[in-house]
Amino acid sequence: MIKITFYLNADKNICGFDVLNHGETNVCAAISVLTLNTFNSLETFVDEPIICDYNPKGGFLSVKLPNIQNGSYNELADLLLKSLQLGVQSVNESYPHQIKIKTKYPKK
Repeated sequence: MIKITFYLNADKNICGFDVLNHGETNVCAAISVLTLNTFNSLETFVDEPIICDYNPKGGFLSVKLPNIQNGSYNELADLLLKSLQLGVQSVNESYPHQIKIKTKYPKK
């Protein structure tokens, strides 16, 4: 099962995501394309520092935007991350037993 966690800042803007594990070939491919394209788009089009960690053999990707995590707002980053969330939710609707989506809110 693929596990995806979206991280929100105090203003409830997405400031990062983690993807863990593999799934069925078509589901894994869809999630990989969505997440890698989002990372590449953030890196190419958004003027924000990005912290990325991954397993080169696959099965793990972590992307964090520390300035946004600390309360900054970037309209383009917000759009790209919401687009990722929408895409993941769409895949989840077709394959609900293959993906688990979590949202982590800031600690109070």
